[in-house]
Amino acid sequence: MQAPPHALRAAWLFGVGYGLSSLGCTLPVFLLVVGTTITAGGVGSATLVLASYVAGMTLVLLAVALVATELSNLLRSAVFPRCS
Repeated sequence: MQAPPHALRAAWLFGVGYGLSSLGCTLPVFLLVVGTTITAGGVGSATLVLASYVAGMTLVLLAVALVATELSNLLRSAVFPRCS
């Protein structure tokens, strides 16, 4: 089953809004980590730190999304049990 276009657009807009609103928290840390690495170790080290930062953020956000989805499903099934 394919999601309707308006649902995909809503998910995309949510992601853009989330990304923009989280810049205030993540951008200073990101710039500090990458900037310090560039000045101390050069561009190669900065690339490795950038890749590590991206992998870490991806894992954390993926874990939060999966837990939130499972918790939502659990609560939904507890509140609205299916009648058989």
